[in-house]
Amino acid sequence: MISNNKSGVRGLTQIIDVLAGISLANQLSNSPMNAKFLSSTLPVAATEVRQGLYREYSVDKVDDSALDANIKTYKTAEETDEGKTKYWAILGVLLAGSFIIPMVQYYWYVADED
Repeated sequence: MISNNKSGVRGLTQIIDVLAGISLANQLSNSPMNAKFLSSTLPVAATEVRQGLYREYSVDKVDDSALDANIKTYKTAEETDEGKTKYWAILGVLLAGSFIIPMVQYYWYVADED
């Protein structure tokens, strides 16, 4: 008599998955917390006290001048126009091929061999 052992393998993999999850949770809970991920990466320039509706509160003013740098990552109109003809040619070849290739295949399929 042949027995089906698939359910035993499935149960074993589920047990291994649970043990791996417990091990990972244990390692994460025992590891020391890295403080650099908790703090802001931008330096604080000054602290400003503002008047709210019910009380005063302080706000950290962040020096974000480094974020204002304009970095040109886009192409100019001239650079775009230079490459446009290449893509039109590729589109034309693909479009022509999509009509011509099926016609040739059909002609080859129905042609009488003499």
